[in-house]
Amino acid sequence: MYKKCEVNYQTEITPGVFVMTIDVGEMAAETRPGQFVMIKCWDGSEPFLMRPISVNSVDREGGTMTLLYTVKGKGTKMLSELLTGNEIEVLGPLGSDFPLIEGAKRVALIGRGIGIAPLLLLAQDYAKQGTEVYVYLSAKQEEHLFDKEAFEYLDATVRTTTDPTEVITDAMSADCKALIEAGTSDGRPFDAAYSCGSNRLAQGMQKLHQEYDFPAYVSLEQHMACGIGACKGCVCTAKNQATGETYYPRVCKEGPVFDVDTIY
Repeated sequence: MYKKCEVNYQTEITPGVFVMTIDVGEMAAETRPGQFVMIKCWDGSEPFLMRPISVNSVDREGGTMTLLYTVKGKGTKMLSELLTGNEIEVLGPLGSDFPLIEGAKRVALIGRGIGIAPLLLLAQDYAKQGTEVYVYLSAKQEEHLFDKEAFEYLDATVRTTTDPTEVITDAMSADCKALIEAGTSDGRPFDAAYSCGSNRLAQGMQKLHQEYDFPAYVSLEQHMACGIGACKGCVCTAKNQATGETYYPRVCKEGPVFDVDTIY
């Protein structure tokens, strides 16, 4: 879906990092956790390409979408200069989403830095269905533990670290052991786990997924051009779990969300 939308609100929450809310109408109702949009706020062909931004959250009834993004180049710099009432072009929602498990008792969300952004909508949707949410956040500095208060507002259990010598999945491992010792209905600490923002964290999640047999999914961060799979400029290497054969899916089309065993 392509729409010309209006900016509702924008603020810089920490140097170089912005939160923007836009009116997207019916697009909000169609958006699922883990998806992204392509955006443009300039006339002409400079910059030439729209910019991909992951969806932070949506108000499906109110028709608004919130984006959390960092300024990295000319396009996002122009985006950061928008004011309330300015127009923005939006194409989306695009890509695969995080599979939401109906009736899940407990899930884990793992993110680092700006990779935390797409996890908030997932936590919100799980909270609505009464699922217990554990959130594991890491960053280089406290200000980049994005949405920490929002996760806490959802009554999620939140673990964080900014220590470069620590890996936040170690905290997840400790929770897995504690939850197993406390007793679970099916012998698994989590019904599913989801990761974005760090290969190391995704690999740590994969090890726990293999040890405790819960489904695990990772959202890949990749440079994108068209965002719809036409240019094939964002392919990644993956493995067919049934045959073991290597194949090359498009992150913008078959992804950005993949089963962790497919990618690692």
